[in-house]
Amino acid sequence: MTKQEKMYALIAEYRQSDRSAKLFCAERGIPFSTFQYWIQKQKKEQLSGFIPVKTGMPSSTHPVEVVYPNGIRLCLSSFNPQQISQLLNLR
Repeated sequence: MTKQEKMYALIAEYRQSDRSAKLFCAERGIPFSTFQYWIQKQKKEQLSGFIPVKTGMPSSTHPVEVVYPNGIRLCLSSFNPQQISQLLNLR
């Protein structure tokens, strides 16, 4: 499990609890500022409309479609992690 996955799991656990964020962090030995960082990071990802793509995977011949928040769709005939990463980082 990556650090991001661990932190997002903790955020989900926190949201299910009846604890304040500060108390939740204190009980688990997590710096409050670090927890706030991950909450903000998750919120930004949710607002962007994109989901994280793990780029350690090998290329595949399966087609993939990238849909930007403005509605533009890119259909690729195969999955290449580096290519997908570049497309997601276009500005």
